[in-house]
Amino acid sequence: MIILKNLITEIGEASLPPFKYTQTSTKSQRREYTIDVTDDIQMLFILRGTDIVYGDFEADHDIDQEYSNTPVFDLLDNGITNEITVYEIIFSTTEATKTWLVQNEKGKKYFGFPYMESFLNVNQVLRLMSTIVHITKEDAIDTLKHMKYFFYKYTAVKNKSKSPNDERRKKLYDAFMKKNITSDFSIAQFQGDTYIYPKGIIDL
Repeated sequence: MIILKNLITEIGEASLPPFKYTQTSTKSQRREYTIDVTDDIQMLFILRGTDIVYGDFEADHDIDQEYSNTPVFDLLDNGITNEITVYEIIFSTTEATKTWLVQNEKGKKYFGFPYMESFLNVNQVLRLMSTIVHITKEDAIDTLKHMKYFFYKYTAVKNKSKSPNDERRKKLYDAFMKKNITSDFSIAQFQGDTYIYPKGIIDL
């Protein structure tokens, strides 16, 4: 319990410097960054955008199912705007890192970001979180310059080997984001997902 409390405190403060990273894709709907954790381990951070246009909303069943009961659709349905972009925050290891982990007998069963504790130490995890928040903040500030109606969305994958209701990873992610997102943005929970969006466009 003491260890977890200290971990949350350090994450909330974002006191560790981010890792070096490189933007490897600058496409407006898929911005990718490679994060150098060690000489052998690189993480891939992706902001994957989906444009939701009101007139075409029900034409795509998958989008309809994912967003029809969320505040994203409320903005469209109420005529506040007719188009919103939702950027899903995705984390994973690079393909080269996956290969290296298997060859070195690490992460045989799990080698994605949700199971990073299997091959990263606590300091590396904290610095990785600092890096992810840093990139998100920089991207959000830049996006706000030319787009008012957009959301970032992420879901903290549960470690079902611990418990199907394990919320520890989600609490760590949320504590980090809430402490460090800029004052121009709000952060809220909806149906298990965390949304980050420009302040004032909607109340969740």
